[in-house]
Amino acid sequence: MRARDILLALLIIAAGLAITAHHQGVFRDFAQAGRDVADTVAAVCGQFDGGEWRELERFSRQVPGAGATSLVIEDPNGQVTVIGQAQDDVKVEAVHYGMGTTDKAQRSRLETSRADGEVMIKVIGPQGRVFRRGSRFDLRVTAPADLDLTVTVASGPVHVRDMTKDVQVTGASGGISITGAARVKVVSASGDVELRAIRGPVEARVVSGSLTMEDVSGDVTASAISGDVRLRDLRAAVTASSVSGSLNLERFAGPQAALRSTSGDLDVTFAAPLTGRLAARTISGDVSVAVPKGSDCAVELQSVSGDIGIQLPLRETVHERGHVSGLLGAGRGRLELRSVSGSVEVKAAPEGAQVD
Repeated sequence: MRARDILLALLIIAAGLAITAHHQGVFRDFAQAGRDVADTVAAVCGQFDGGEWRELERFSRQVPGAGATSLVIEDPNGQVTVIGQAQDDVKVEAVHYGMGTTDKAQRSRLETSRADGEVMIKVIGPQGRVFRRGSRFDLRVTAPADLDLTVTVASGPVHVRDMTKDVQVTGASGGISITGAARVKVVSASGDVELRAIRGPVEARVVSGSLTMEDVSGDVTASAISGDVRLRDLRAAVTASSVSGSLNLERFAGPQAALRSTSGDLDVTFAAPLTGRLAARTISGDVSVAVPKGSDCAVELQSVSGDIGIQLPLRETVHERGHVSGLLGAGRGRLELRSVSGSVEVKAAPEGAQVD
């Protein structure tokens, strides 16, 4: 693949970030991610100029962490792993790789510092520039688990485990996985995102890649432009959208959910009878919801040019062209499913599928 092809692809991703952010009213959140994508162009293109990565050096550093409240990591090119532990200091194990001219690669460096309550780990190039084409730092960081964590990468995966406070990750190219945190915010331009065992709210936005969440206790806001979204074992309110990809909400136990898809199917299962609110809408795709026995909600189903199917006995049923409504139980909650060009189906959940 030629470097100019990579450049064009990344610029398209950056444009998609800006357009989507403007549409959703969160331009400032995405603006920095767009700049990160633009910054990574030189580094990524350099990888296709020929040559192979070779190890230049390995070293470790330690920064006093007692009394600190936050940890900030900036690594434009390389893998970042952060592990929370019961310790006072922040320890960094780094592997520096080079490609092409060795002299240029060696002029990139890793800086560590402590200012007030913030510990900083930053990879920079000559004269303070962020990038040095042909240079890569892989970082493994162990830190006090109770630090707020912010990680910014341009090209490379990020893995975070066992942090107990807030975690924020911005990535341009590379997968992101976070297991264990109080609150999470993720922005990814290109790469799969996996979040598990989060005890507070989550905000995740992905441009190109799949998004998976499991075992989240706080409210969830999730969106993907090109990729599937799979949410499992969520226990609070959910707002999720996908432009091109399926959206699955499995074993949902929250009070309400709002799901939207432009081109993709929506599938929902519950961990308990539905007594809250679920609204699922898609333009080009099918909507399927498995409702447990004992659910109590008003039901409204609509499809402009697709079939409508319901396997449950409704009270006060109204059948019209492209529209079915009725009640399950007393109708305390609400189930609203809509598709423009696709089928809409409500079926009975299998016995034993829900959690007591």
